[in-house]
Amino acid sequence: FGLAKLVVAATTQAAQTRGTIGHPHYMAPEQIEAGTRTSQRVDGYQLGLVAFTLLSGAAYFAPEAARRKGNLFGLLSAILDGPQEPATVRANAGGVQLPAAFDAWFARATATEPDDRFASLDEQHAALTALLTA
Repeated sequence: FGLAKLVVAATTQAAQTRGTIGHPHYMAPEQIEAGTRTSQRVDGYQLGLVAFTLLSGAAYFAPEAARRKGNLFGLLSAILDGPQEPATVRANAGGVQLPAAFDAWFARATATEPDDRFASLDEQHAALTALLTA
């Protein structure tokens, strides 16, 4: 996504304040909530959304963004609630057929609670590879 974060030791309160960075369509809920710590499971969440985009041709949360007509807070609220529609249903609405097993993979990858997601990117990748090559 062309994002980078430079971490510099800081002594002032202002310099230590954390900000939110990322494209809203691919941000994990914990990136949106103020004061919430993030972990490597953010990457897994984002991988789930990127996989959906690559396989379906559209971002998962694009319909929410369109319905909210540029209201960023409404979109972020939808992201905090998590995906409400199975990935296969949403992809099918755009004319794309995904394997039925993708729904369970996507639901786990994009769970709103980090502990409910895949433990590692290796595990997540292996599960996606298995379902796409079955």
